[in-house]
Amino acid sequence: MLWLFVIVAFLVVFPLIWSLVVLLLAHVGGWARLAKHYGAGNRTVTGTAHAISSLRVGIVTYRFIVTMHVSDDGFFLEVPWMFQLGQPRLFIPWHSISSRQRHWLGGEVLHVGSPEVARITMPKGVALTFPGSSHP
Repeated sequence: MLWLFVIVAFLVVFPLIWSLVVLLLAHVGGWARLAKHYGAGNRTVTGTAHAISSLRVGIVTYRFIVTMHVSDDGFFLEVPWMFQLGQPRLFIPWHSISSRQRHWLGGEVLHVGSPEVARITMPKGVALTFPGSSHP
């Protein structure tokens, strides 16, 4: 009977803790702020897909879980369903990138919004797929 309690407790407690952690990361990093301004809603995903090895939103790093679709008018960012609580799909138009800077580790930092809503840091190889990218 104890094993049944343990299993039921795990099935209830683990999803609650998971949900709290995912929500906390969304708010601490800035994905939730981005979603308020740049939530994709029902917009159809278009563009070339890129699986990103590392992407940083604010102070939160996403490793191997973000997919980016780059199109002519902007880019989509999305995470798998189990991370989407508080982190819905985003669409960021190119005109919302207020500035771009090289990151000291070779990537690129995008300053999104004016005034700034969030900073997104990505590897150099991904940033090179953006229209007008001139970094060698």
